[in-house]
Amino acid sequence: MRITPSSRTLRVVGSILARPTDDPAVVAVSSSLLLYRQRGIDPHFDLVPCRRNDLIRLTEEAPRLLSREVILTEVTLATPNLGVLL
Repeated sequence: MRITPSSRTLRVVGSILARPTDDPAVVAVSSSLLLYRQRGIDPHFDLVPCRRNDLIRLTEEAPRLLSREVILTEVTLATPNLGVLL
């Protein structure tokens, strides 16, 4: 039986801009994300740059993600599969 090592991932988030919405409990947040992913001992790695537009509800317990739009900045992804959340 061949065991496939899991992926190592790193997310770098920057250029964060939070804006109020019509609902005082909801904030619109835009950010840039660079995802680095490498599988096991494979020397090949993937870099996936994107922009994210989120709506976040601020609650007493914790912020809650209401919606997320991910806009890839590349036309074609070089990765054969993408099993991670952006």
